[in-house]
Amino acid sequence: MARLSKDDLAQMNRDYFQSLEKEGLVEVADNLHILAVEQWEKINSNSSNSSQPPSLDNPYQKSEGSRVAKEDSQSTPSSKNKLIPPPANSSKSKRKPGRQKGSKGFGRSKPLSISSIIPHYPIQCSACNQALVKTEFKPYMGHHVLELETTELGLRIVCQLHHYYQSNCSCGHQSKSQPGVGITSKIEGRTRELKLTEYVLVGSSLTSLIASLAVRYRLSRVKIREFLVDWLWVAIETKTAVFPIAPRTKEEFKHLVTSAFVGWLITDGYGAYRHKERRHRCLAHLIRKAIGIAESVNSRTARIGTLILEDLKDFIDAIKKGKTEQELERIVRSLQGVCHLAKTIKHQKLKALAREILNDWDAVVAAVNNPNLPLTNNEAERALRHAVIARRISYGTRTTEGSIAYSSLLSVIETCRLRQVNPWKYISSVIQLARQGLSPPLLPSRIVT
Repeated sequence: MARLSKDDLAQMNRDYFQSLEKEGLVEVADNLHILAVEQWEKINSNSSNSSQPPSLDNPYQKSEGSRVAKEDSQSTPSSKNKLIPPPANSSKSKRKPGRQKGSKGFGRSKPLSISSIIPHYPIQCSACNQALVKTEFKPYMGHHVLELETTELGLRIVCQLHHYYQSNCSCGHQSKSQPGVGITSKIEGRTRELKLTEYVLVGSSLTSLIASLAVRYRLSRVKIREFLVDWLWVAIETKTAVFPIAPRTKEEFKHLVTSAFVGWLITDGYGAYRHKERRHRCLAHLIRKAIGIAESVNSRTARIGTLILEDLKDFIDAIKKGKTEQELERIVRSLQGVCHLAKTIKHQKLKALAREILNDWDAVVAAVNNPNLPLTNNEAERALRHAVIARRISYGTRTTEGSIAYSSLLSVIETCRLRQVNPWKYISSVIQLARQGLSPPLLPSRIVT
């Protein structure tokens, strides 16, 4: 099926659907259903069921399923398909958020000076869809809006009075024009839902200016080219961490992990890692993708995604509990068989996950012969977390010198943490020696108090 474009959708309307024969209508409906499922999966995608980073999740809305999925992907998978109830919060305050009853209110000290009146008329009867006669309209409500207006001398704020009219139709129904209501923000725990609506005091242009000024003054960099082009890497070992800032390319990775590195790499599915033989795939990444597929609208797709998810969790459980070779072989064969089946399904994400597992099979099941390997790259993910948040806030560094300084400090601080060394004392000694023109001391390998 060719993906429906904007032009394709623009040509579809009620008359078009009514003109189709039954077979053609079924095909069009099937294509629209596929598109709707794709959009639903995109809207419901988060860090617990996809490769989306946690920093893009809604920080005020953590669903129970997301919390459980995260725990499943980073802990023992024995309690699969079970929801864990949120812990009781006995110390929760009984005080409701927001303005308290009886507190002093605030209002305008003088009336607004109206510069223009904007009428809103109902176009047709909301009951019978019959066109309404404009001469019979009567105003029934209104509200003020402060808006931004462009003039020859610059910008000015004006006050608009929006009038809303009503009219009686010949069918006897009374229709009213209403302020538009947009997206509603639904967050658990709120006493009132937040709605985007036209019934506000601040107009859209003025709101846009306020938001632009706020963002503009918060920016600490004029150019953000490095933020768009460069990626932040981390190579973390039991006692050392390195944070280079560089483009995410295969050549840069080969430079970072040279042939002198003889250990095992625990990685995600990025293709630049494929040339390393001693490599183990992070199973948490695969589990998150399987969770997203198991939540699919299509029942068959969800069923196969659930089978992959269960096999991956059983594999982790078997490795951690030291199961026999026969048990491990059974789980591995089951996973491989389900992935071969998934390759035949039309669902793109399911097919992509199956191919990813099969094409990188040796790295996925490397723990069978090396049970002491970490099953996830969570150590590296945790080490990257604060740096990624800082990059999102500051939009990266401005110069190459700044990138080197920032990544060097990150590397030193994280390495000191891994070695249980006080990083501030070490950095202080480096600065002290540098001011004297002396070389910095080696990172200590023992605990410094």
